[in-house]
Amino acid sequence: MKEAKDVTAMVIDRGLFVESAVRLARDFKRVLYHVPNDGDPFPRMNPTMIGNGLEGIEVAKEIWSYYDDIDLWVFPDCVMGSFQDWLVDSGECVWGSRMGEELELDRPYSKEVLHELKLPVGKHYLIKGIKELREFLKKNEEVYVKISEFRGTTESFFSPDYKSIEPHLDEMEFNLGPLKDIMEFDVEESLPDMTEVGSDSFCIDGKIPSLHLAGWEVKDAAFFGRIVKHSELPKPIQIVDEKLAKAMASYGYRGFYSTEIRVTKDEVPYMLDFCARMGNPPGFLYSEMYSNFSEIVWKGANGILVDPKPLAEYGVQLQMKS
Repeated sequence: MKEAKDVTAMVIDRGLFVESAVRLARDFKRVLYHVPNDGDPFPRMNPTMIGNGLEGIEVAKEIWSYYDDIDLWVFPDCVMGSFQDWLVDSGECVWGSRMGEELELDRPYSKEVLHELKLPVGKHYLIKGIKELREFLKKNEEVYVKISEFRGTTESFFSPDYKSIEPHLDEMEFNLGPLKDIMEFDVEESLPDMTEVGSDSFCIDGKIPSLHLAGWEVKDAAFFGRIVKHSELPKPIQIVDEKLAKAMASYGYRGFYSTEIRVTKDEVPYMLDFCARMGNPPGFLYSEMYSNFSEIVWKGANGILVDPKPLAEYGVQLQMKS
């Protein structure tokens, strides 16, 4: 196996995790960064410019002319799972979730997996079409509405009551047009009087590292974290991690993941959401806190689990928007 300093990597991303490419470029020989255009017949210049001018990386408008030079393919986000599998089948070295992205992008399916893993799942309903969703929300208050795959339609949102959320439904209906009758929504009942926790780490063929960055998030503002042993994490987090690791192993998963869990007073963990990608926060924080971040990715993609080597015990990530 090559040393990290001799590795040429291709990072494929939608633009959210360009800084992970910048971080890898500090240790790798060469890092290319590619944002797929998704076959748009009327491509725009904007996506092709993401990454230009950032230190250490080269923006690649396409990938095939570089194919023979690539030692490592990196997917920090949950994109192109079937392409990741094709690369693996072709003998390529890949860091990513593979088709494990289904655990995030297909919510009804992910709940089936949770049932199979014997993890608690709250009450939820699969609803088709805006009209049916309106009728449901008129009769049911304090629920969460989520969608699978097409998150550009809407992020998950909380519906305290119908009147409060009606303007958002109107906007979605207008934007969806005729698709408003076939869009599916996964609606979850609220889980009150619980503590929300989670895990942000990586998994290599069903194995997870002994050290984690654990902390508290102020939504859309900041994350405050501390390096702890996995064995020192709250028991509910350990339970979910260990069971989900089995599911990830079935996909050949070698990449980042993040969980959101609600825990009862009796320490029963209810899994809310699984992210088959680098969490944000605290992904950018641990990429800086782990001195061997690039080694984790390079060796992990080759099936070797490497524990983080933290530069500090505590860290903070601030969310800044423009």
